[in-house]
Amino acid sequence: MAVLRAALLDAEFERLVAVQMGAAAGQIGTVGQALAAFRNRVVTWSEADRAARPAGVRGSDAPVAEWTVGGDLGRDLWAFAEQPGVLGQPLPLGLLARLTEALAPGSDTSGKPYGVVAGELASVLVAGSDHAPIRTSLLGESARRAAVAEGRARFFERALLANDTDLAEEHLGRFEVEEGMTFEPATRRIMLRCALRVLAEVAREDARRDRGVYPAPEADPVMAMSIQSGNAGRAPGVTLDTGVMEMAATWVSDGEQGVVQPSAPMEADHSAVAPRFMEMSAAAIASIEARPADQVGAKQIRDYNVARRLFGELCGDLEINAITRKTCQNFVAELSRVPSQHGKGERYRNMTAREAILAADEDDAMSSCTAVANGTEPDDAPRVPRMAPATINKHLTSLQTLVGEQLVVNGKGLTPFVAVRFTKGYVKANATFDRKQLEDDRLSAIFHGPVFSGFGDDVEKRYIAGTNLVRDARYWVPLVALYGGQRLEELLELRPDDVVREDGVDIMSIGAIHDRRRARVKTPSSVRRIPVHGALKQLGFLDYVRQMRQGGSRLLFPCFRRAGPDKRYGHGFTQWWTEYRRAVGAYKEGQDFHSMRHGVNTRLLAAKVPETIIRTLLGHSQGNSMTGGTYNSGLSNAELASAMEMLRYPELDLKLLNDRAALPQIRSQISTHT
Repeated sequence: MAVLRAALLDAEFERLVAVQMGAAAGQIGTVGQALAAFRNRVVTWSEADRAARPAGVRGSDAPVAEWTVGGDLGRDLWAFAEQPGVLGQPLPLGLLARLTEALAPGSDTSGKPYGVVAGELASVLVAGSDHAPIRTSLLGESARRAAVAEGRARFFERALLANDTDLAEEHLGRFEVEEGMTFEPATRRIMLRCALRVLAEVAREDARRDRGVYPAPEADPVMAMSIQSGNAGRAPGVTLDTGVMEMAATWVSDGEQGVVQPSAPMEADHSAVAPRFMEMSAAAIASIEARPADQVGAKQIRDYNVARRLFGELCGDLEINAITRKTCQNFVAELSRVPSQHGKGERYRNMTAREAILAADEDDAMSSCTAVANGTEPDDAPRVPRMAPATINKHLTSLQTLVGEQLVVNGKGLTPFVAVRFTKGYVKANATFDRKQLEDDRLSAIFHGPVFSGFGDDVEKRYIAGTNLVRDARYWVPLVALYGGQRLEELLELRPDDVVREDGVDIMSIGAIHDRRRARVKTPSSVRRIPVHGALKQLGFLDYVRQMRQGGSRLLFPCFRRAGPDKRYGHGFTQWWTEYRRAVGAYKEGQDFHSMRHGVNTRLLAAKVPETIIRTLLGHSQGNSMTGGTYNSGLSNAELASAMEMLRYPELDLKLLNDRAALPQIRSQISTHT
């Protein structure tokens, strides 16, 4: 419940800050307005500190701890820090392990809140006592201060996760004094928590400013500082020295560069306000949902909502015309840090994307430290899997669908979302989950197992060998996929009338039209006709189809109901299939139900079946192939059947399966278990 309450508060904070406030300049009436004013004031405090630095002084008075380590380690740290593009990056695990060991408990690091982990170590400059300072130039010192600010941002973010609001007390107290206001106790608790997020954001902006990257003048709080003498028109307690802006209360976060933009005052014409991402993307999703059900599925809508939420969390509710290529590059960089299991499981289910990143970073650091403590190589320590390039591309495609038409295109006609997509080659080379065809021993364990050769009394699970055999969806669906390469959902949506005989060939229609609606398929090329393999006929599949047709069954495999977030038939089947493979010792990461589709492709290629025919059988796009695309006017059923019969599995004992199917206790009727 504590996590849920914190998430609700965070969501309310984002909503309040993002909404265009209607208060007059200088007035603060809501938490959102107060936080916007607080943010701009903290920015000006930091800029005032920079302005107070003596000219040419190297170094910084920033509160960063420094330790002394050996010369060799100091030189290696120096070498790492001097590499181009390394600023803000975590230390390599090997270097991190050495530094962790050098700063073992008993040193100044012991007892530091939240631990000194990769992100913070990257911002700490360490030099051996027998070595020169790591940074010797003005430019180097600027980079040092930027690294310190990055570490400070991470520190505030971890304090937010720990709900350690004491770290914001000094800043918020100073803000109250200078603003001449006092928060009620209940409101102040919320302000302190949200102030940690503001302080982390400002720290990252400090890093950019220390590197010489400033926002545009019209979007810089410092540029909005009044230069009038006196305090006319200002809130009580405001002086010029504090750097308070008269427009502070009505500024909202931009999200891309960590800068701010002024919102319209009450008397402004709100019809001229530029549309924002969250509003436009929500309207686009609503429009898509209004389409006929056979044009858009629940999973597609869910994918759109996930992409929308991630962009809002990581980039903010930007004006549409503020979404640039740089915005999208930053978005991709942040997505690459999001755990692949974000939103799933007990660890990440209730976390925002930013919180999940921090939690995953902590887990990685802990894993490295454990490896060092155990005397093993830190580079071999398990790491939290992060979002794959293919998944990032999917989110970019979703965002392009939602708001892409509203964005400015570059010289090549590409919107920012399209321009930053990973190439197909990169996606393939960096795949985090590469499905393989079933290995021979696993294939044998599955199809010689209890489901196909006889199980005990548990008709729902069928994990233990016995004398019973029920030839329903659990029996036929894996076999049909093994000898046809269909996707799971394609099979579970089949109807008995989808298996027919044409031109002397028994075929199975994928994506057939029923009641003037086509069955859902992944892509237009997925609509196809697949010959029924001889092995399936030998096992009695056509007899099963005939039974289901005569019995009036609506579905060919009616054992499973729609379930899960996407309301798919395959939800329950997948859970059972995973547990069955574990029970028979055939489970392996990357070898799931879809692996049988890969196996069909691989074995047909090995049998010298032309790729054009394989693409037709599997429902793959022919791409730009002149032979398979432009001049492929359609292959005959006989040609497809001849190619399909080239698919063979010598490791399977079909005679064993036939003998078991012929026993008198076999039941062919459908199972009502789900």
